[in-house]
Amino acid sequence: MTKPIVIVCSVFAVYAILTSYNGVPIDHDHALVFIIAHDESVNDANNYAGITQKKWEIWRSKQGDIRHLPRYVRELAGDSKLNPLKAPKVDITIIKRYYYDTLGRWYAWDIHPALQLIYADFVTLVGREAVKEVQKLVGVEADGQWGMGTADAVRAFNADFEAERSQNPDYAWKVFLQFDAQKRAVFQSLVKENPEKYADRLQKWLKRSDALKTYMQPVLTRKK
Repeated sequence: MTKPIVIVCSVFAVYAILTSYNGVPIDHDHALVFIIAHDESVNDANNYAGITQKKWEIWRSKQGDIRHLPRYVRELAGDSKLNPLKAPKVDITIIKRYYYDTLGRWYAWDIHPALQLIYADFVTLVGREAVKEVQKLVGVEADGQWGMGTADAVRAFNADFEAERSQNPDYAWKVFLQFDAQKRAVFQSLVKENPEKYADRLQKWLKRSDALKTYMQPVLTRKK
């Protein structure tokens, strides 16, 4: 599965750079491609494209008319060895809907576009711990709850971010690296607090962070 992943990410890296506004991706698909392509879980009867059976059941129950939605995660996959983006058994739009709805509930599209991918990937892995780091970044209480105070602070942060970025081309990359450092610190902290649960995930998460950093650097700095 390594080769399909490399191909998907390489193609999309070029696509993202071409479909950007002042060097910042404007298509939410960039988050979906990265998250699925770097999912470390095994596609089996209880997991597909990073979607567990439990998470699928919760999401499916909130969709109203669910007759067109598979009941089991295993029904999403035609062949568990195939890249989910290349050969899903069902229409890829269903998988997109799941991820866009999930990320939307975490307000992934509310933060400045330069940080949407890193936050979307981060929150996919650790949930509210990622929200806390956004709150620290924008200067409000880090309680993990995205309320009105956080929403207002994020909007103000976005405006200041764009103003600063217009004057300093390196600003977006600087802030990205700051948030990347916060993310890695959270990973280390989780392992320290609960090694039994997180120790075997650390290196995978760090490797995934390295890949995201490599992917975003030319986008934010406009350098190859």
